Amino acid sequence: MVVLTANNAELLDIHYHSQIKGTNIKSRLKLWTPLLKSASNPNDIGLLVTYIKALTEFCNVNPRWATTALRKNCEYLTALSVKETDQSTLEDVASALRAAFKVTLVDNENEQHKMGRTLECYSMSVCLLALYVHMRAYTLAEGILQATIQYHDNIPPLESSPPQVQTKFLFYKGCLKFFKLDYASAVQCFEQSLDVVQYRIPTVQFEHIMAYLIPAKYLHSHKVPSPAVWEALPKLKELYNPLFLACRQGNWSEFETLLKTRSALLSDSRILLSLEAMSSIVRLNLLHRLWLIKGSPKRLELEDFALSLETAKVIPQGVPALEAAEFYIAQLIADGEVKGYIHDEYKLLLLSSTSAFPNL
Repeated sequence: MVVLTANNAELLDIHYHSQIKGTNIKSRLKLWTPLLKSASNPNDIGLLVTYIKALTEFCNVNPRWATTALRKNCEYLTALSVKETDQSTLEDVASALRAAFKVTLVDNENEQHKMGRTLECYSMSVCLLALYVHMRAYTLAEGILQATIQYHDNIPPLESSPPQVQTKFLFYKGCLKFFKLDYASAVQCFEQSLDVVQYRIPTVQFEHIMAYLIPAKYLHSHKVPSPAVWEALPKLKELYNPLFLACRQGNWSEFETLLKTRSALLSDSRILLSLEAMSSIVRLNLLHRLWLIKGSPKRLELEDFALSLETAKVIPQGVPALEAAEFYIAQLIADGEVKGYIHDEYKLLLLSSTSAFPNL
């Protein structure tokens, strides 16, 4: 293996003509895939970007073995880059990965190699999705998903990719749905990502997926994990379960306190924003508890709910309690969490005689 330097990307052609031509695929891969641990500086992102750009050009005229080498290097580059914070460096990486991804979308130059480059399409898309999520460039990440849809006739189906690739692709797709507050679709993607590998993945990766799936499922259907799942995920139980208990109890002050103590742990992800959105669930449960205390009547006075909100210190400073109560109830009705309507003149909440709280 020739040690790579920033000035010798042309070694690709030298290797091809002097060492690789005529050898079998296994030997080609051994020569072409850089053994980065033995390179002079295996963590040099700039060097690796240079190498990948040159290898991408080479893949345009060569069979699948070159694309496999490209994919392995892109995966290594991605693993390094998701720990990087310099925006300029990340943009250089994104540029190199985009070019590599485009190579795998179409392979029509030679019928013999028609499925050669495209076989790595989803592997390369996972690299870009991981980088864009790290950069919080969610619009660009959505563009990658759209590209796989647009070129679906040219590329093999996702199911033909290795299970780990399918799992990661579905996970990042779920993350993008989660960030858009589409929790139903997010839950579906996360569950599919685990079903692909039948939950047989490293513990760290399983916890990472469940860190999103658990709040997504709670926000979508108010469902919490079973005791068996909590037992298998003690860290996530400690993180989420107290929040869910506070939500179910309608305990606003406890919920706010717990959220503040967890903000540092979740500040680097979009999970925190979704947990903050659980405040509507706290208000829902507060209303539900009031309804139960009153004997499950068909009508509730808004003033009673306003008093509950004041006691729980839910109302923003300067907002009249009755106005806040009416606003929050209207919001819950619009979200489908409460079945009924507000009688504005008498300041009453008139509830449906069947399933007044359909999700509780």
